[in-house]
Amino acid sequence: MLKNISLEETLVGYYTWNVGQNLVYLDAVAARLREFSPEDAACGIPVEDFIAQIESGSRERVAKAVYNSLTNGVFYDQEYRIMLKSGGFRWLRTTGRVILDGDRIPIMAMGTVRDVSASKVLLM
Repeated sequence: MLKNISLEETLVGYYTWNVGQNLVYLDAVAARLREFSPEDAACGIPVEDFIAQIESGSRERVAKAVYNSLTNGVFYDQEYRIMLKSGGFRWLRTTGRVILDGDRIPIMAMGTVRDVSASKVLLM
């Protein structure tokens, strides 16, 4: 199983979420990890598309963490599995921070995404 570890598992992808537009922009690594095309990632992807990828058992926990970050500006750090379009799943660790304006309204978020599947396999 470890022979299937890809280069992406050693790289960090980056995202920016324009909260007002509800669009998430991804770099090439983050797009590859989530199986979005580079073109779609550059144009922005609705946050609902990310939520739909998350395994159903983790969706509520992740949504609460995102909400907490949006409302309080606290650091976001979550691990969860996503279902891949190509079949199977991948474990991701997503971290980030929401930027609030002077009225404490969330305007954007930025952060990182990494494939942590290999470490999950090693722990099993």
